Amino acid sequence: MAVSTSIKKGIGLTGRVFEESLDFVNDHLAKLFFYIIASLVVSIAGVGAGALVGAGLALFLEGYIGLVGAVVIAAIPALALSIAGLSYGIAPVFGGIEFVYSKKEQGYFEDENVQLAFRYVLFIVGIEIVLMGIIGGAIALGTAYPAFYAVGIGLAFLLYMLIFPASIVLSVVLYYYMPEMAIKKTGPVESIWGSYHLVKKNFWETVVFIIAVYVVMSIITGIGYLFFFILSYIGAFASIINPLFLAIAVGGLIVLAGFVLLIYAASLVLQIKFYKKVNERKA
Repeated sequence: MAVSTSIKKGIGLTGRVFEESLDFVNDHLAKLFFYIIASLVVSIAGVGAGALVGAGLALFLEGYIGLVGAVVIAAIPALALSIAGLSYGIAPVFGGIEFVYSKKEQGYFEDENVQLAFRYVLFIVGIEIVLMGIIGGAIALGTAYPAFYAVGIGLAFLLYMLIFPASIVLSVVLYYYMPEMAIKKTGPVESIWGSYHLVKKNFWETVVFIIAVYVVMSIITGIGYLFFFILSYIGAFASIINPLFLAIAVGGLIVLAGFVLLIYAASLVLQIKFYKKVNERKA
């Protein structure tokens, strides 16, 4: 299929998805919003509990076994609590994705979604541990052999130069990653391959859609941020005259947080609706 034809199909598909998404948002935004709120609250609670327990345990053990040993031991329950919190926190997102895809309402913490989220979190944590191991190994090698410092600096510069283009490529290749996991109940690796194959078969359509969503959401977000920034700034400045005006500044920040979540919800609806279109075309 010619590139121009794919782009035209992508434009037409994008228009239909925006229309369907607008109808869905008008009728079901509140339900989706609660899935997102549940995800945010539980995730923050889990990570926060892990951080508090880890810090408290490290302070308690430091006087007995030293700082390094205390940190290593405290990291175990801290990491376990964070993983548990994120697993239960991501589960409602999977539930929200299913709701957008098929309007299937379910509990926020369905066992299948929690197990799926647990696999997802372990996968991400595993990647982070591997990267930290590589960085730690490079630092240790450079400390033992100063000649490796130059190599390390060169690799760091190369990675820095590749971060931006790599992030763009990954954002496209993995665009259907979360929907694949939530809808097909596949593991992290299978979902990566599923997303890759969907993007491969619908590359230009996907690129057109991503650009359209980015532009529209950037404009809406920019206008919203400007409005709430001005509101908060006026409230903070006026509080010098009357402390009661500080409520305007605080209220503006609270409303801004809600606005950001609404933008995320709208973006999620668009993504899932488009995923459903390309997934049906694949079938």
